[in-house]
Amino acid sequence: MAYTFRFIPYFLVLIGVFCSAVALASEQPLHHQLKVKLLPATSEIQVEDRIHIPEHMLSQTTATRLEFSLHAALSVAVNKSDANVTQLTDPMANHARLVPLKRYAVTLPVGQTSFLLTYNGQIHHAVRDPSLEYARSFSYSPGLIAEEGVFLASSTAWYPRFAEDMVSFHLDVRLPAGWDGVSQGKLLQEQSTATIRHIVWEEKHPQDDIYLVAGRYQRYQQTTGPVAAYVYLRSADEALAQQYLDATERYIAMYNQLIGPYPYAKFALVENFWETGYGMPSFTLLGPRVVRFPFILHTSYPHEILHNYWGNGVFVDYRKGNWSEGLTAYLADHLVSEREGKGVEYRRDVLQKYRDFVDKEKDFPISQFTSRHSPSTEAIGYGKTMMMFHMLRQTLGDEEFTQVLRAFYQQYQFQQATFDDLLITFNAQADQDFSTFFQQWVYQSGAPNLVLESAQATPKEQGYQLTAVIKQTQSGAPYLLNVPIAVHLAEESAARQMQIKIDQAIHQITMDFPTRPVQIDIDPQFDVFRRLDSREIPSALSQGFGAENPLLILPTDVSEELMQAYQTLATYWQKTQTGSLEVVRDDQLQSLPANRTIWILGWQNKFSQQLMNSLAEQGVAKTAEGLQLNGEHWQQNKHAVVLTARQPADPDQTLLWVAADQSAAITALARKLPHYRKYSYLVFEGNELNNVHKGQWSITHSPLTQRITQTDDTDFISDHVGTLSPRRALAK
Repeated sequence: MAYTFRFIPYFLVLIGVFCSAVALASEQPLHHQLKVKLLPATSEIQVEDRIHIPEHMLSQTTATRLEFSLHAALSVAVNKSDANVTQLTDPMANHARLVPLKRYAVTLPVGQTSFLLTYNGQIHHAVRDPSLEYARSFSYSPGLIAEEGVFLASSTAWYPRFAEDMVSFHLDVRLPAGWDGVSQGKLLQEQSTATIRHIVWEEKHPQDDIYLVAGRYQRYQQTTGPVAAYVYLRSADEALAQQYLDATERYIAMYNQLIGPYPYAKFALVENFWETGYGMPSFTLLGPRVVRFPFILHTSYPHEILHNYWGNGVFVDYRKGNWSEGLTAYLADHLVSEREGKGVEYRRDVLQKYRDFVDKEKDFPISQFTSRHSPSTEAIGYGKTMMMFHMLRQTLGDEEFTQVLRAFYQQYQFQQATFDDLLITFNAQADQDFSTFFQQWVYQSGAPNLVLESAQATPKEQGYQLTAVIKQTQSGAPYLLNVPIAVHLAEESAARQMQIKIDQAIHQITMDFPTRPVQIDIDPQFDVFRRLDSREIPSALSQGFGAENPLLILPTDVSEELMQAYQTLATYWQKTQTGSLEVVRDDQLQSLPANRTIWILGWQNKFSQQLMNSLAEQGVAKTAEGLQLNGEHWQQNKHAVVLTARQPADPDQTLLWVAADQSAAITALARKLPHYRKYSYLVFEGNELNNVHKGQWSITHSPLTQRITQTDDTDFISDHVGTLSPRRALAK
């Protein structure tokens, strides 16, 4: 679970019209020397900014004219500037999600390399709800100064933004007493009096943003080696702070060894005053509930620390695609799962998200991904990109793969980098040509579909010969793939594992073995990005939330209170989920449609038993007082239950059952269930809906696994299955 959000202001996209995207490594960034006074009670900000212009932006022979943008509510004191500053009459068009802007021009005479800009005003953009369709989105504000706290970023346009992307800064901040503030880089100075809190932050390395976050904080810190660890909490909690301080030290040590030296002087956990999950250079801004989730320490938190290498250490040129989220997910979220022995399950879940949420109309190349705002954009920008890096690792091996990443980090640190830069680095470091690989995975939409057409064994003088046919059934040209296979031999405890190259729509493989092969698995550990067959994955909530035209069936035989609660749930999902949800009552149908994904609501729904019948082999049974599931009995009057099953006549469709006997629980389920998309079954307890049981059904009949036909003995039967070799995690 990763919450990182990167701001991509619209005016930063537009500046590509005016300048080249990336400054050369040898060029100095534009430098802001800021003196800031914040007055949260009145949402006011007062700024003096001495702006130092780097040489490559200056004309050596004539006056230099530069343009910049600033929040429209900020008044510029032109007469206090030591340069000619004028407001332009053609303000930049505003993007719907961003702040109003004014544009200015400044003219510097030959030889002048800096100028002073003084401005002040009020900034308060109220926190608003996120995109309704995306359950993992947070409420959002481009920036505000308030009694509750302060959040300022490039999205706020609180400091002058020039065509030059990268900046460095010295930030001198004065706040009311009892407050504290955080920005990137190193804390140089701090002082508190009875009325004022004075802090100074500095970051000399190029940055693509200047953040300023402030609030009434309790600060905790510890330093081991060159990196300081900070925790800023809105209320005292020494035990919680220590957990984060220890985790910071642990994960920075791991990534220092895996990738290279951590690029900043500190890493800070900062608690926000609304729910967020933002990753900034050298700190993360997490909401009050998020920061106290116990699993965050081992999931999202290493993800945010790693973003200081990818995204905030090597920056992203968003105009050419965002590679950092996928790489960060791979070396944080996937790596954590891999260290727990759950890498296969993690990759299967990633592929399942793509299958359940991305159809042809929603697909796009990962080179066009900037940030996630829906399940489909997450499945592509995070999931597909993550799998691309996994396939590169499978091709090169762990050692060479990490060597390439170290070289990429070293070469592009504090610069913007693109997918093309990654390609150049992989080609040079691995001494291979990955052009075709990047073309099909980065710049092309879609995914291969693999089918195991046949597999048979023929006896030879010594041993057996296995012949198998693998097909790519997607439309368009076949992919060039390295596909792992496992062959199970009757007399060997471990399966034979190998990779085969496939570049045709129909590919036949022939292999010799000393003993009888009895089973073949194609990509058994989900190492290839592909569109999964529905029979490879368990039924799950994601299929209900990702369906194009799901049907929802309300129960008739319930109280008016419960019926109202179920109707409220249905209405909420009609507004927030991607598909076109049709709602009917169970007394309006004679039978269930066989070709649709269907939500069945209520213990009393007359169609609930049909779902139970589909789950009989899983040991699920409805009883007079509740439900039998996984050897335990869950009582109807105490538990809310969610089950999923495949449609018997069409395994590409799913049946989903949601049942509770308390109206408050039903209302809460409406908002809660989209966060549990990967699960096949769930049990909640009480009106607070504490999750007490969850899981995924096991898969017993994958179409990419076949018992091998024996040409010499058609009656031969063996249920022998060898073991697959365990894999080491990429880092300890």
